[in-house]
Amino acid sequence: MNQLTAPRNVKKQSAFQKLWQQAEHHKQHNAQFEQDLESLVQRIQTEVHPVEREAAQADKPLLHILIKLAQRKSLAQWQRFELDDWIEELTNQMHCFALVDQELVDDLARYDAFRLGITLEDESNFAPSEQLADIINRKQQIQDDAVEEDGEEMQESANSDSEHEDFFDFDFDVEDDNIEATPFDHPSTSTVTNQLFQRLFRITAAKLHPDREPDSTIRKNKQVLMADLLHARKKSDVMTILALHAEYVDDQSDLSKQDEKQLTQALENQINELKKEKKNIALRSPLHWVVYQNFYSQSKKKVDSAIDKHLQRVSQDKNQTEKMKKEIRTLKTLKPWLELRNQHLGSDLWF
Repeated sequence: MNQLTAPRNVKKQSAFQKLWQQAEHHKQHNAQFEQDLESLVQRIQTEVHPVEREAAQADKPLLHILIKLAQRKSLAQWQRFELDDWIEELTNQMHCFALVDQELVDDLARYDAFRLGITLEDESNFAPSEQLADIINRKQQIQDDAVEEDGEEMQESANSDSEHEDFFDFDFDVEDDNIEATPFDHPSTSTVTNQLFQRLFRITAAKLHPDREPDSTIRKNKQVLMADLLHARKKSDVMTILALHAEYVDDQSDLSKQDEKQLTQALENQINELKKEKKNIALRSPLHWVVYQNFYSQSKKKVDSAIDKHLQRVSQDKNQTEKMKKEIRTLKTLKPWLELRNQHLGSDLWF
């Protein structure tokens, strides 16, 4: 069988060697992607988040104004929809930057109570949020009690009907010949037999065993390699064992064509997993995904440009917020802004 790792003077590569190079390329690409994304996340946290938090802090007085105006009854349905959506956006922003204090919690409780048709007592010793929670809990308890009573009545009715169960003696276990069972797909984690796995390990371990190496420098290097080999066996990592085998075992004639067929299939499976790994890296956290979607690029120039544009947008939003805080005082001054939101729904023109 040909060497799994092709000599430099051999131009034609086997299918296995090509797959091996693809796998190595994906590994290196994923490692670089992970490193670049982590660096970018750190940069966003350092350069962007403080600016965003400052802008969110500036939005807080506006949110209080909107919540109070939202409790007025003279709003059209579409206006109330836009206002509710606006309040939800700003509230989520406050939560993202840990800007929700007790004053805002109570204002939101009054707003929720208004929407639910619940009257809160202004002179109560309890905060609006506590009053609302208590009322909702009591209503929920009443509903739960009613459901429990209905359940008892249904059980009594079922017991009564059981006396006539012979009238409804159907066999619901009869199989329908027209229905075909569709088994779940369980892709094999490895196509390599345990026999081949152990043989690869033993042959490679014989080459890398440090106790058989007289040179102290080489022996230290083999100790590290042997530790990697043992860790790979523990994790059933056939690809690491194969890599060590390909690099350090001079004679690979011990591998048959059937062995290579198994290893080729395993390599194809690994390439598919490596392709999925990039997305998993980007989905490591919500922040990683946002950074990947909005700022990541292999070009540093494009990354810098995306960050600059975002910071400009945040600055524009802040200026727009200052303008709205000055203008919005009544429903009359609020409605033009609701009209603007409605016109630019889903557009980048709305701040």
